[in-house]
Amino acid sequence: MLSPIASRWSNLICFAGVAAGEVVHRGRKVVGVAQWRSRDGAFAHSLAYLAIEWDRMTELLGLGRDGSEAARELGASTSLVGDLSVADSAELTATLLDRLPDSGSWTIQRTVD
Repeated sequence: MLSPIASRWSNLICFAGVAAGEVVHRGRKVVGVAQWRSRDGAFAHSLAYLAIEWDRMTELLGLGRDGSEAARELGASTSLVGDLSVADSAELTATLLDRLPDSGSWTIQRTVD
């Protein structure tokens, strides 16, 4: 299992590093994981980047003059699913499905917008 890895932006941007359970391929994050907990319950979710505008994201986060530098570093440390080769994508999908509880009850459906 991968140990958590902080980046210089981790104190400002929660998803800037790599946490336990996240998927990294060739040194770049492909799948991120997040959770929120309170006395009322917990919410966990994950995502794989299909597309992201890091310049816009860092602008929305209000990083000011540091935004461009953060955008470059975040872009260099992540991979879009579409950037993976077909073999890598198939391996990623198989690995994720294999790790789901009761993987026989899940199906993947590709939708087109």
